[in-house]
Amino acid sequence: MHKKNAIQKFLILLSLAVFLSVSYLAVNFVTTCPAVAQCASTATPGSSQGCRNDTCTAGPSPSDSTAAILAIGNTIIIPSLIQAEQILTAFITAQVALFTATVIPAFEPAIQNMGGWWGTFWYYNLLPTMQMITDQLSVPPSSQSLSIGYFMDAVNIDHLRIKIKERELETHRELRPSGNTCVAGTIVGGMTRVASFRRAYNASAPIERLPRSSNTVGLPSARGPSFDISDRWQEYITRYCRTDYNNGTPAGPGECLVDGTFADKNLDVAGLIFMDDTLDLTNPATGADLKRNIDDLITNIAEPFVTKLVPSSTISSWQGQNAILKKESYKAKRQVIYDSLYHIVARRVPGSVNTALLPDPLAPNGYVSLLREAAGVPPPPAAVISPNPSHNEIMQALMVERFRSGQYALGQIDEPENNQREMVIQQALHVMQMNDQLDLMDRYSLLLAAQVGDEIRAAKILGTASAGVSFE
Repeated sequence: MHKKNAIQKFLILLSLAVFLSVSYLAVNFVTTCPAVAQCASTATPGSSQGCRNDTCTAGPSPSDSTAAILAIGNTIIIPSLIQAEQILTAFITAQVALFTATVIPAFEPAIQNMGGWWGTFWYYNLLPTMQMITDQLSVPPSSQSLSIGYFMDAVNIDHLRIKIKERELETHRELRPSGNTCVAGTIVGGMTRVASFRRAYNASAPIERLPRSSNTVGLPSARGPSFDISDRWQEYITRYCRTDYNNGTPAGPGECLVDGTFADKNLDVAGLIFMDDTLDLTNPATGADLKRNIDDLITNIAEPFVTKLVPSSTISSWQGQNAILKKESYKAKRQVIYDSLYHIVARRVPGSVNTALLPDPLAPNGYVSLLREAAGVPPPPAAVISPNPSHNEIMQALMVERFRSGQYALGQIDEPENNQREMVIQQALHVMQMNDQLDLMDRYSLLLAAQVGDEIRAAKILGTASAGVSFE
């Protein structure tokens, strides 16, 4: 800012000096006369006629010249100078007064006008132009450096974006589910629900057989084994008998004259339980009969005959109490057998789908039926594929039939990550299968424990805990 004010003041003084010089030269002039030789003139000294050419004479002697010059100076030059001085003094005085009265008052407006003009010229013309020149001279290198920096930043940003996109693609490939993954993930969604039904059925079904083993009041077994056998015989004649059994010989009262409605179903273990991957116990038309056939089949295996009743008169004796305790041991062992057998049935109990949410409760289950049909399993109405698959059917589809569709291998060759995902899926399914095998081993261990207990009791008679204890 200080440099700007100094330049402005210098320009103002320079313009003022130029103005005064031009003004002086415009109003002032000098006249000259040509030099002439000394001549005799008739003109009166000091007149306005000036010089004129008269008869010239030869120059005087030096002494006469000096006297002549002095005479001319005293008579002509000096008076003329005095006169000119007076004239000039009068003229200058008037001009100074005129200048003072005219020019001096105009200085301040002129200075203001010049200051305004120079300010306008400076701020609106010269300064912006100088700034532009300065920008052109100094800013472009800096701007070029900044632009190069921008270019390098853009290059780095592009490289970073490319890296991010590559990582996104890699992450997407790693996390993108394949068709096989979606199939397994969708089907496993119903495993939690069906596991709850399986555990509940496995726990409640053996308990339903306990009243018969306990000779509970109100049941035929409460009156003894003979009444229980009679009741089971009538049920056999009605539902399960086959006329050509026993060589076609009538059995007496209540004999089997026609085949039962469910002939041999109480004996057909493979056809009744293992033939179907899902036992549709929820079917309103056939579910009740199917459950009854399964219960009678398991009863034939686990407990075809009930124990004898303990007479009420012997309850107070040690023999009666011993018989009742033996019945408790008997019921516990029978529950072990029932639990093991119903565990196989519970694996085939439906429950993976809430059929109330389906438009047609009898329609095949979408996410299992398509997979099994692709593997060549006959679709309904053959009723091989259940609309509400069980734990056993889902595991069968995932562990066996999924690999037989002809499309499994195609999904494993497009991306390497699919093999890793499939390994995780197969490992999870193997763990589930091993867990099922562990449950079977647990029940097999209980069966062996019950069998070994009976064998030990038969081989060695156990005495009382303390000799001398009497039973009264």
